[in-house]
Amino acid sequence: MPVLKAKGYDGAYHCQAAHPGKFTSSIRAFIKGYLKGEETYPNEGILMGTYLQWQGEGHPHTTAYLKLEPNEKGNWRLAHMELCHQDRFGWTIKERRLSPGDIRDIPSRKLAISMVNPMEQQKSRRYGI
Repeated sequence: MPVLKAKGYDGAYHCQAAHPGKFTSSIRAFIKGYLKGEETYPNEGILMGTYLQWQGEGHPHTTAYLKLEPNEKGNWRLAHMELCHQDRFGWTIKERRLSPGDIRDIPSRKLAISMVNPMEQQKSRRYGI
C-alpha cells in the first residue's frame, strides 16, 4: 500500500495474528486461507499488526495494530489504530488508540513511535523536534 509505505510503515505485517508478510501479501494469504476453509469470515473486521520498533528478543518494542472493517460498499475502511509500547517481558508501558478518518490520516512511523515510547519523547524534547 503506497500510503503506508510513504509514511514509513514498510515492514512485515501479520493479518489476524498469522500470515506474515508485506501488507498486501499478508491479506492475500488470509483470503487464500479463508477460501480453503482454514480461516473464518472476519465479521468483526481484520486486524493487521506490525512492529514499528524491534531490537530483538529481550528488548522493549513498539507495535501498531490497524483494524480494518467492511463498509456498506463492500470495501474495507480503517476503523482505528492502536499503538503499543511494551517492555522486554511483554508488559504494556504505554498504549494509545487513534481514530483516523482515512488511511491517509495516520501519523508517520516516527511520530507514532514518539507518541507511546517514553525514550523517544525525551529525545524529541531535548532536540526541539
